[in-house]
Amino acid sequence: MTADHRFLRLSKGTAVAGLVAATALLAGCSADRPVPNDTAMPVHEGCTSYDGRFATADAGNGLTVSLPQPQGWERVSDKESAATPIVLENQADATAAFTPSATVSVGQATGSLEEIRDSEERRLREQVSLDTSTGQKTEVCGFAAYTVDTDTADAPGVPAHPYLDRIVIIPDAGQTGQSTTVTLAVQTVATDGDEIDSDTATMLDKVQIAKK
Repeated sequence: MTADHRFLRLSKGTAVAGLVAATALLAGCSADRPVPNDTAMPVHEGCTSYDGRFATADAGNGLTVSLPQPQGWERVSDKESAATPIVLENQADATAAFTPSATVSVGQATGSLEEIRDSEERRLREQVSLDTSTGQKTEVCGFAAYTVDTDTADAPGVPAHPYLDRIVIIPDAGQTGQSTTVTLAVQTVATDGDEIDSDTATMLDKVQIAKK
């Protein structure tokens, strides 16, 4: 299912370092660090097709996540961990102050879909200082998902830039009220208008999430 990208872009925020740290804190951890596996792969059932490279990782709990790698986006394995198994950066658009990045974080959550969405929005409200409750409910690979599109604020040495967060909620089999969350966070350079850039749309909409 392709998401609608006509998000309201908000303007308040905290420093990029705080946002990255918050994403990492949301994520849970598994026993072993996933082994990077960059490859083209078949499309999983319910996912949107993508004809290109993927960064693939074992996300634990029988989940495999494959994030599209548009041209210019490269994997940074030394910044990955069990909690954040995929990190991409776009050095072509980097400046001395900021490097565009895309991360996949994995965690655990308790509660209904609505409660998990509300918790994620509260986290973003605290970290990004949202003035208005906003977000887009959608689906990724058949799983419920929630997306918030906002901006970071200017910070010392780091310019304000778009920050897009999508949390995908995968119910744990046989565990009522327990879910695994896959959070995609993409930070890019500022663009004109309210539309997100094509690379961000590709990564968010064509990510592959498979559950054994």
